[in-house]
Amino acid sequence: MTSFQQRKAIADAHERYVAEQLTERGWQVDFWGQGQLSRALQCALRRTDSSIRWFPDLIAAKAKDLVLIDCKGGMTSRRTGRHAVERAAVLAHLQLVA
Repeated sequence: MTSFQQRKAIADAHERYVAEQLTERGWQVDFWGQGQLSRALQCALRRTDSSIRWFPDLIAAKAKDLVLIDCKGGMTSRRTGRHAVERAAVLAHLQLVA
């Protein structure tokens, strides 16, 4: 099992990669969400049912489109290669952009 710091470094690199790819495609991208909070707050959010728990990693805009992105590079299905989407995250993100 890897340490939290090792997993966090991998996640941070993936978020930077996604942000770079979006920027190359004309999106304005900013980092947002739990990664910007202290470790104590991140731990507290993991133990709550609050929608705040599902803050996305990135926020991006292009023309009138606004998207919230929660990067999960290592969570693809072994069978299909697709990503799963957490229903609670979708509902929270819809509330944020409403």
